[in-house]
Formats: sequence, C-alpha cells, structure tokens
Amino acid sequence: RRIAADLHPAILDHLGLRVAVEAYAREFQQRAGVEVNVIASGELALSSGQRLALYRIVQESLTNVARQARATTASIRLQMAASGLTLTISDDGSGFDLDQALPASFGLRSMQQRARSIGAALSIQTAPGQGTTIAVHLAFRRAAGAPRTL
Repeated sequence: RRIAADLHPAILDHLGLRVAVEAYAREFQQRAGVEVNVIASGELALSSGQRLALYRIVQESLTNVARQARATTASIRLQMAASGLTLTISDDGSGFDLDQALPASFGLRSMQQRARSIGAALSIQTAPGQGTTIAVHLAFRRAAGAPRTL
C-alpha cells in the first residue's frame, strides 16, 4: 500500500504539487534524518502528468541524498509564476563527478526523461565535495491571442 501511495499519492491530485512536496519532505526528514527545507511560492494549475513527473523528480533527488550524498541538509524550492515553474533541489552532501555518474545512474537518467516528457529542462550542478543542485524549468506556453499576465 505504501509503495502504491508513494508512486502516485492522492494528495498530489487533491491538494496539488506544493502540498504533496511539503508532506513528502516531512516524511523523508523523519525517515532519513536529513533536514529538508521547502520554500514554495505561487500556485498554478498543472496537469496530472506534470504534477506526477515533478513529484517523482523530488522523490528521486531525495532518495539520492539519503543513499549517496551523506548530506545533513537539503532544500526544495518551488517557484511558480505565469511564465513557468522552477523546481530546485539542493543538498550539502558529497557531490560527485557528473560525467562518470550519468551514464551509469538509472536515477539521474530517469529524472532527465521525466523532465523531457513534460517539456521541461533539467540541469544538474555538482562536483566532488560540493553538494548537488538539480533544477527543473517548465515554461508555460501562452495561447495565441491570450491576454498576457504580468
């Protein structure tokens, strides 16, 4: 039951990405003993597929923090605006050599594929001894003739 709930939690559809990420971060903090700070601004209507892909990227990122990073703190920043969404997950862990890790890492490749599947760009910044930052940017397209929001 827990595995099924983790794959697609009901809270994601009922209360949105922000609340689901905050709940997951609290649960992860208790389970892994890594302090997680969540900073979220704005709220936009996302499709079910977008919410799920972004949530799964958060899950995979925090899984990597617990398994490999030896981090003491992590942060999740979720910024939503009319032009798009930026999700950033950072940790103060050990970091790694991205060129060596990427070809062998199913988790990193799956995050890239999930981001691509919703039209988002994913970037990874890391180096040995420097922690890791994963950023996802999803730009929203404005319909032709639609009023511009400022």
